[in-house]
Amino acid sequence: FKLTREKFLKWPTEMHWGELDNRPYLRAICDKAIYLHEDGNINEAENLYRLLLKLNPGDNQGVRYLLAALFAGKQPQIVDERIANGNKSQHWNKMEKLLNDQNRKHKFWSRE
Repeated sequence: FKLTREKFLKWPTEMHWGELDNRPYLRAICDKAIYLHEDGNINEAENLYRLLLKLNPGDNQGVRYLLAALFAGKQPQIVDERIANGNKSQHWNKMEKLLNDQNRKHKFWSRE
């Protein structure tokens, strides 16, 4: 994250996942947000999650789920667990419910 921050003294307006060169930076930002989230630095984690949604509006990383977990007072690991369970059962309804419930309250994700 430190190297990413040094490269981008000012965050760009967009940084799409489809451009392969962007992926290490997007991953570094996400990893830092997860670390902050796990460590209880909720405001800083939220800011980075929101930054990722702004930079990469298609959200190929699934940051929307991490932000939903944060708003629900849950640790980031719940996202991995629910996605793994969804992959196994081919039903992601618990993950989508978490997203929809928190998005209704906090308005952070648009499918457009």
